[in-house]
Amino acid sequence: MARTSKSTNTHAQDQSQNHSLKSQPAPFKRLPGVKYIDDVPYSKLLHDQKPIRRAQIVILHQMGYTNSVVEKERLVARSTLKDTLSRYAKTKTYRDLPRGGRPKSYTEREERELVRSEGKGRHRML
Repeated sequence: MARTSKSTNTHAQDQSQNHSLKSQPAPFKRLPGVKYIDDVPYSKLLHDQKPIRRAQIVILHQMGYTNSVVEKERLVARSTLKDTLSRYAKTKTYRDLPRGGRPKSYTEREERELVRSEGKGRHRML
C-alpha cells in the first residue's frame, strides 16, 4: 500500500513540475560561432537594425517573457524596453516616427541644379 501512495505522490509532483514548465517560455537557443544582432548593445546598433530589435522586444514581451529576461537576452536598458513597449502600444509600428524641424529653404529643383553644377568649373569640390 505504501508503495502505491508513494508512486501517486511522485506522479503528482511530476504533474506539478510539468505544469510549471509549460507556463514558462522555452529558453533561447544559439548556434555556436554565429554572431547575432542580439550580441550588439542597442545603443551601438545601426539605424536600420533598431526596428528589428524593437520587434524582438515586443514579440518576446507578448510571448510572456519578463522584462528582466528580455533586458538580459537582448542587451537593452530597462528604460529602452519600457519606451519601446509604450511606443508600440501607441503607434503599432517599430519604425522611427518622422521628426520635426526647420523646413528646407530650397526646392527640389534647386537641389538638383546644385548637385548637377558641383563638378563644373574651377569652384568644384575636391
